[in-house]
Amino acid sequence: MALPVADDWQGELHAAWCRAAVRQRDAAWSRALLGEPSAPEAGGPGAVSLAERAKLLGTLDAAERAEWVAGFIETHGLSEAFQLLGVCATP
Repeated sequence: MALPVADDWQGELHAAWCRAAVRQRDAAWSRALLGEPSAPEAGGPGAVSLAERAKLLGTLDAAERAEWVAGFIETHGLSEAFQLLGVCATP
């Protein structure tokens, strides 16, 4: 989400939106909060931790989840992806 947030509340607000999206199983909000897997902030600490990303990914269907994680790995490598791989279907 690219809207400016005053008073250093961005992290807390973003985390609350993530929790709400997961609780409501809202794939549209999850997509928006996840952003593009190739974005530089997707691999960094940012407002969304890997644990939060894994929960957001859990609201997406299996194919979309796998596609997002594959894009993340392509850009950021495997070192940060193991927690995300746990939410993907296995053969």
